[in-house]
Amino acid sequence: MQWFAIYVVLLAVANWFKIPCSASEFSLQGDYLLGGLFSLNIALKPELQSHPVTLECRRYHFDEESYQMFQVMRFAVEEINNSTTLLPNVSLGYEIFNHCSDTLNFPSVFSFLSQNGSFPIQRNFNKYQPNVITVIGPYDSTTTITVAPFFMMDLIPMLLKEVKKLNFSLNGHQIKYDINGDPPVSYAVVLWHPNTSSQVFEVVPFGNCSVECKEGFQREKDRNHECCFRCKICPSNTYINYTRDPYTCVPCSTDEWSEEGSIACQRREIVYLSFTDPLSVLLLVSAASLVLLCSAITILFSYNYNTPVVKSAGGSMCFLMLVSLIMSSIGLFFFFGQPMVIQCVFRNVMFCFFYSVCLSCLAVRSFQIFCVFKMATKFPEAYKCWVKHNGQWLVITIVSVFQFILCVLWVTFRTPAPTRDESSYADQIILGCSRGNLGVLLVVVFLVALLSFLCFFFSYMCADLPKNYNEAKSITFSILFFYISWCLYFTANMISRAVYIQLLYAVAQLSSLYAILLSYFIPKSYIIVFQPKKNTQAYFQTSIQNYTQNISRT
Repeated sequence: MQWFAIYVVLLAVANWFKIPCSASEFSLQGDYLLGGLFSLNIALKPELQSHPVTLECRRYHFDEESYQMFQVMRFAVEEINNSTTLLPNVSLGYEIFNHCSDTLNFPSVFSFLSQNGSFPIQRNFNKYQPNVITVIGPYDSTTTITVAPFFMMDLIPMLLKEVKKLNFSLNGHQIKYDINGDPPVSYAVVLWHPNTSSQVFEVVPFGNCSVECKEGFQREKDRNHECCFRCKICPSNTYINYTRDPYTCVPCSTDEWSEEGSIACQRREIVYLSFTDPLSVLLLVSAASLVLLCSAITILFSYNYNTPVVKSAGGSMCFLMLVSLIMSSIGLFFFFGQPMVIQCVFRNVMFCFFYSVCLSCLAVRSFQIFCVFKMATKFPEAYKCWVKHNGQWLVITIVSVFQFILCVLWVTFRTPAPTRDESSYADQIILGCSRGNLGVLLVVVFLVALLSFLCFFFSYMCADLPKNYNEAKSITFSILFFYISWCLYFTANMISRAVYIQLLYAVAQLSSLYAILLSYFIPKSYIIVFQPKKNTQAYFQTSIQNYTQNISRT
């Protein structure tokens, strides 16, 4: 490396001061001679001569790149001669000529081919031994073409037999030659920039000129060598077709996908909630069970309509709540199968409307109990007006009509329609439904949230009333379960876009319905069927008297 640094300095000095080469640099004695042809000067348009004359190359333009190659050859020969492992007991020499013209420099070629200054005419040159054993150069292709026919295999033998037997270590690399005398490809190409103020050496990136790219890799043209290329893996959702274009990764269509480094695209799986999926079957059975339970309770309440339990639960209002629960449950069946417009409409609208009707009944029922026990004595006139004009039914009607109008506007302005989610998962296309008009949807959701809040508020205010008339705990439980279910759904919806998010949406609806059924209607049905003694007027009167006595004591 020290010798190489010295050569670099010498080359820089020669380049800066344009120092011509001395005669001693062109020749070196040795056991075997190497020939070198380097265009140290370039005679682009040499003067025409009328008789043979020696061309004076030094009169022409000095070429820096050829001078670099010239010095590299000299450096390599000296390194080999100074080494104890490279060609031991053998010295190499060289004869180098300034090949400044590709038409007037043939004396140098004949010098390489001669023996002791002469070139015999023979029919067969198989056993002929020229002056040099190999020739390095010329540097460019045009000049090489003119001299190459003289350097036949019979005249200049590519390497010595001894070279094929070499096996040594150099700079941490093992060097050996194959049967053809070729060394292994293990080198770094260094580009020297001599024109800069400070000497700059740049390692040229590897350019693939022979080895084919691996499967799934595209060719990328090398900026340093136009005929070479690098290999770059094709990204996901693209593929490479070597027969069509080995330089371009072709994008997959919207219905296809591919992994990184693919040679073909695969069909994307189209997924939606099917009727045969185990989780879908479980939800459908649960929804059908809710419909059957609500229907059975409706029959039970009809048969026991005049009993205190049914009247305390709301009387005829109970039937409206049960029908609303049934209709909301039917909307769950539209979540399954390949989505169509009618499914997208009913899966959302039926729940939002009928669940709002059910919540309005619960809110009015809680308010009625609160008025009877808390406000009737304090505001008797307001209570009489509420009873006289059937305030509970008026509120339920107003809320139901308003929600119905909102639902009509929701599906009219922008009807919920089937959608194809092609961006969430590379290998899947998820079929679902759009939300429709977002502005109207927000108003619908706000009304449902407001009704649930009123239910919770009035049920909390009635927590200390007689338990026979008190649905506070049941309503509170159903609303809390409603909040928990929808909080879980919205959280999961922000995290994932999988097809089972739609199933979770249906589960949130079903949970809200079951919460009302199990907390409000099942306990009353249990009393009617299994505890008939508590379903009497006397039992209810006793509960009211005990509550009045406790209030008067406090």
